[in-house]
Amino acid sequence: MPMLPFVKRKSSDPPFYALDDELPLVLAISSGLQHALAMLAGLITPPIIFASTLNLPPDVSAYMISASLIGCGEYDLGISWFGNNLEISISSLCYRVAQSADMSF
Repeated sequence: MPMLPFVKRKSSDPPFYALDDELPLVLAISSGLQHALAMLAGLITPPIIFASTLNLPPDVSAYMISASLIGCGEYDLGISWFGNNLEISISSLCYRVAQSADMSF
């Protein structure tokens, strides 16, 4: 914010919280809601972009969004049951799929 000569402000440091500090309740709730909405938007946006780019009908777009949400839910369950080893194997699988897709073009 620029400092104007006729406006006097007192200097205050922005609030920073350490790793194990307790956040105020309103800040914690608003941050949690923001995080949940960002995760939801990250899951819904790619199917919408693909469906609109490929000119697919709305029912196929809705199916793609549902499949994305269900697939990510299953992935989260797998992570919670089997731990990080599943994440490593899926990451390497995605890498192999990306390699094979790149070689096919």
